[in-house]
Amino acid sequence: MPLDALHNENKLINLFRKAAFQPSDTAFEQPINANARINPKFYALVYHFIDFLKEHYHDDMSVYHNQKTLKHIMTYVTRDIVFYYIMAPYSLMHLDTMYAEGNEQSYTDLYKDVYTFFSNVDQNEFPGIYNAAELISKDLYQILPSYISTIREEDFIRVKVLIDPGNQAAEVVLRTVRNLEFVEVVPSNVYDDVDVLITSLDVLPLDIERKKYPENLKVISWDISSTRPDYIWLLIQLNQIYVKKLKNKIITNKKKKVL
Repeated sequence: MPLDALHNENKLINLFRKAAFQPSDTAFEQPINANARINPKFYALVYHFIDFLKEHYHDDMSVYHNQKTLKHIMTYVTRDIVFYYIMAPYSLMHLDTMYAEGNEQSYTDLYKDVYTFFSNVDQNEFPGIYNAAELISKDLYQILPSYISTIREEDFIRVKVLIDPGNQAAEVVLRTVRNLEFVEVVPSNVYDDVDVLITSLDVLPLDIERKKYPENLKVISWDISSTRPDYIWLLIQLNQIYVKKLKNKIITNKKKKVL
């Protein structure tokens, strides 16, 4: 099966394509029965993990009360940890980790929270899971955002839209930016806590008004005659601003730890 087809058909299997496992120094006398490994202690660990997420993300984890979605999450997590429980009882080596330095800057709080949980499991009871904490975190980091709104309030980017209210473009811009989960639209009378100002050319802020905003304010001038590609460009710009804000947060936290 071609790799692209594998990627589309079974993302769970595809997660392991870059992993390399160190073989055991002793061979199993009998083939491993994967079904026998799935016992109540794994489900208990998964329930504990779900409670851990709920404690960290509270109401942002809105799907917690959706039993169907919760079942999907638990299925993914169970498959992932059982796989590593079987495959990594002694040690694990990950190719990305071996050859790439500084990748941790690209991971959000969600990745670090998942890693914190699985790196603190009982090493004697769950040796493979403990050894594979980093890989499990990377796997679930790719899956969980599809089910859980894990964007913390302090990471939101605050967006202010100033366009002539009588123009239909104002509603289109507002509707577009509100589709992004990491965007909070602030009222027109807010100045202190604004990350992005989207403003039409006829209402650009005066110098005296500009001083009311933060120094790092990003101003996006908007043409009310913009077409669909322009709105796609706007979404890309907002996403880049959001990612930059997360990276700056990580860098700041690292500097604080050094001090």
